[in-house]
Amino acid sequence: MLGGRGGATDMAQIPFVGPSYNLDSRPASVQRTINLVPYPQEPGNERTKWVFKDVPGLVAYAPTTYDTIALLNFNGTNGSTTISDVYANTTWSVQATGSLSTTAPKFGSACWSSDGLFNGRGVRSSTAFATLGLGDFTIECWFKSSNSTQMAICNFIGNTNLGVFLISGNISVSSFATVDGTLVCSSTGSGFNDNQWHFCQVVRSSLVTTVYVDGSAVATGNDLRDYSTAAVVAVGATVAPSGASPWLGNLDDFRLTLSARPNIVPSSQFLN
Repeated sequence: MLGGRGGATDMAQIPFVGPSYNLDSRPASVQRTINLVPYPQEPGNERTKWVFKDVPGLVAYAPTTYDTIALLNFNGTNGSTTISDVYANTTWSVQATGSLSTTAPKFGSACWSSDGLFNGRGVRSSTAFATLGLGDFTIECWFKSSNSTQMAICNFIGNTNLGVFLISGNISVSSFATVDGTLVCSSTGSGFNDNQWHFCQVVRSSLVTTVYVDGSAVATGNDLRDYSTAAVVAVGATVAPSGASPWLGNLDDFRLTLSARPNIVPSSQFLN
């Protein structure tokens, strides 16, 4: 029999195995099944907290699940052009002659590195696989650059065009759709082109897009667009024109999720 029947400070953390949990190992005829009820997600903790409804102080934790559809850790050997996707919903190819670099990645064995010229114009999905629709989504990526030109962190083209860019000066990070030529939101004067690693997270939740950099909200705006057609995705450049707005610097850990993730700066490499 599992413990944890004490007060609030005596909380047993047990594996979550369903909407109910058998508390003891007695014969089925006398076992007592206790229902679980959900608690709101704890801030900064990607777990769902459950409690036993009729046993005060007994707590269970279950991982919060997200619909991740692409995850590029950019791990590999120096100079490699093999880009692995943890979720393998599509294959990725290097545009032009870019490669991985083992020089000072943010996490893992390597990162994407490009001078933006002939040596690297991003990576691109081989198929149109990302259907964002009118729902929530999260785009995340670590970036580092000292350049002042417009550079694409990522770009989606299906029935509409969605991009996340770093631009120096008055606009540092922007997320926009060109279906009607308007900007969704952008930050101003933030100076993220300081050749240091920064974490960018673009979250659309209930048709409101918020851009976070290093955990701080730097821009927000309404995005009512329906990205109804599956999109080809490029990381480190645009889809069309192919390889335009190339990234100059480094990118690491790109993740695309079809849900709104919490604003958390990761302390290690994405696993899922």
